[in-house]
Amino acid sequence: TRIDQHQPNPADHAVAGSLYSIYANLYTRVVAAKLTHGIRGVLWHQGEQDQGSGAPTGDYDYKTWQPYFVDMSAAWKQDYPNILYYYIFQIWPRACGDTSRNDLLREVQRTLPYLYSNMRIMTTVGIIPGSSCHYVPAGYTRFSDLISPFVQQDNYGLVPAGVITAPDVKKAYFTSAAHNEIALEFGQAMLWNNPTKALFYLDGVANLVASGSVAGNVIKLQLTAASTAQKITYLAGDFWDGNQSNLLYGTNNIAALTFAEVPMGPPIPTALSATAGDSQVALSWTASAGATGYNLKRAVTNGGPYTVIGTAAGTSSTDTTVTNGTTYYYAVSATSGLGESADSTQASATPVSPYGTWASNPAQGLTAGVNDGLLDDPDRDGIPNLLEFTLSGAPMASSQAVLPKLTPNGNNWRFEYDRSDLSLPPATTQVVEYGSDFAGWTPVPILATSGGSVTIAPGTPFDHVTVIIPVLGGKVFVRLKVTK
Repeated sequence: TRIDQHQPNPADHAVAGSLYSIYANLYTRVVAAKLTHGIRGVLWHQGEQDQGSGAPTGDYDYKTWQPYFVDMSAAWKQDYPNILYYYIFQIWPRACGDTSRNDLLREVQRTLPYLYSNMRIMTTVGIIPGSSCHYVPAGYTRFSDLISPFVQQDNYGLVPAGVITAPDVKKAYFTSAAHNEIALEFGQAMLWNNPTKALFYLDGVANLVASGSVAGNVIKLQLTAASTAQKITYLAGDFWDGNQSNLLYGTNNIAALTFAEVPMGPPIPTALSATAGDSQVALSWTASAGATGYNLKRAVTNGGPYTVIGTAAGTSSTDTTVTNGTTYYYAVSATSGLGESADSTQASATPVSPYGTWASNPAQGLTAGVNDGLLDDPDRDGIPNLLEFTLSGAPMASSQAVLPKLTPNGNNWRFEYDRSDLSLPPATTQVVEYGSDFAGWTPVPILATSGGSVTIAPGTPFDHVTVIIPVLGGKVFVRLKVTK
């Protein structure tokens, strides 16, 4: 049966009519048994009759198979409200019936779990003895052997001794700009069997894979020549001879799910670097051939998991959503209209403010969390740490020699101080304020370079700042205000 024949009657799920007998008959039996609230899961093996174009739409069935399943599962949830899990099987390649689009039907079955948080999928290739449609008892026993660990895990608390999933490809991408090798990234450890190379098709063309290798969960396919192919298929049903010894398997000896026309992303970006700054981390990397953009990923744990924090069109970006003192771990992936590469090699950085660098320097003699605060004054000389930092002072040696000087300058006043290079903007904001009383102040921003009434003589490890203050009358008050 086609999946459209399993849909409920939209007017009343219990009424079969002429089109809805499969759903309605099952539902009325469950109602009669008073088990509507006892259903916990559904096992689903169907699709042989959806490989062609028999659906009411008149188009190929694979295009509407997923929407039909979603609608049907929504009806299940309505009629069996305690349903929790869905267990589905990817059908046998070129199974019975019209098989004109059998590869694409299996592909939409493979990707159906992406729409659910509680769906398990199992392959039927690899089941011995195999079958193009119905199976002998030994075949169905193997069905049970493969799916029952999920049922036991989800419903009865079984902790599997090993990996129980069918391998599923997560990404496909060229490994370099030479486009002569393709990486297939799976969700589990894989095996490689060299005859399997004949089961791969690049843009529908066979025999373009010369050899293969495996490392963990990544299989690499060495091509016979550089390729401009955009999509890769594993196991074309129309050409497969049914030899299950040539299939792709995981190290758990479960056959991989077949996949069709999976887009291949660009190569992995290389040479990622992360440079820490004050409340920011600057990232840069080497371009990936064919990439149209990049995903920026970050974690606070070494090795991930990573969260996408942004995108970039070029090969650099600055993360300004960081906290000083926290170590961040970064990776970058390349994207194109065809897909996404794997993540780059990780780079890490710990942003820290210049003040933090200064305060944590053992030469200053400060103790973290005790007397290293911006407004702490451990030597009790009336100069808090932030000013000691700005004026190149010593926070543990009482002295006011570093304070700014105010001296006559003809018809004006000269206000001068030495400013440490570490405190240059944007590390701090420095403003000289003056007035004839304490009621109102005129601000003079101190920038990185000279301007207006401010003259800055650059130097190392500090520069010299001079501000000309106008004569206001009988008296003048001038102060330096520093914030961070």
